[in-house]
Amino acid sequence: MDRRVRQAGSTRFRRTMGAAAAIGVAATAVVATAAGAGVASAEVVVGCAQSGTLVTCGVTGTSAEQTLVVPAGVTSMHVTAIGGSGVSQGSAGGRGGIVDGVIAVTPGSTLYVRAGADGVGGGGGASSVATKSIADRAAGLASRVVVAPGGGGGAPGGPGGDAGLDATGTGGGKAGTAVAGGAGGGSAKAGSLAVGGEGEGTGGDGGAGLYGGGGGVSGTGGGGGSYLVPTGAATRLADAGKTPSVIFTYNLVPDLGGLLGPLGSSDGGPLGSLAAGSSTGSTGS
Repeated sequence: MDRRVRQAGSTRFRRTMGAAAAIGVAATAVVATAAGAGVASAEVVVGCAQSGTLVTCGVTGTSAEQTLVVPAGVTSMHVTAIGGSGVSQGSAGGRGGIVDGVIAVTPGSTLYVRAGADGVGGGGGASSVATKSIADRAAGLASRVVVAPGGGGGAPGGPGGDAGLDATGTGGGKAGTAVAGGAGGGSAKAGSLAVGGEGEGTGGDGGAGLYGGGGGVSGTGGGGGSYLVPTGAATRLADAGKTPSVIFTYNLVPDLGGLLGPLGSSDGGPLGSLAAGSSTGSTGS
């Protein structure tokens, strides 16, 4: 069997230059109206939508790296990341994991997002958020702040382990841990940083994660990958076959600073703020 890291096709975020000159999602300044100050709005781009002050952006079904620039004034985002299921081969693949919680972000910084990445053979891919690009693989993996792991691949003699869990049966792959890849069954390969281990013969491959699960000995399933969970976030298992994804939600806030400028000045007032591309304030999801 040809075992290799799967790379899905990319649907890149459209790069836009708005009032805040951001890539992916840009927060614009407030425009004052006769009724008073308005609410900051976001450019609608590929993978993003806005309803009132709430903006939702997401990456679904592609392991290719996507970028999202944090808009001005935004200091936290709610993230829901879903890892991929292992492939069923005689028995079911393990279910992917879900990480659901809030992460702190820095306005103007770039987040690097992958959904269902680093899956080897029949192991499910992991979905992650990082602060550095995977173009420098070591730096990118070390900078991850969220990882929703994949499930282990199934095998003719047993199912793959769910995210964070060992495969069942003697010789099944072990789950990745917080510090190391899961052990392989028999002569199957152990998991490693981010990547699951290959199964032996008809054994299932380990799921990807913070650390990958181990491969299963011939006929048994691979172990699930491990989680990386932000403080206060929750984990659970996804439904079998759920498409890997990473979804962000956050709130935009009014720019009230511009209202303090003299209405008659060339650089004061809300219109001056809009021209300058400023947006101040803080937000949380």
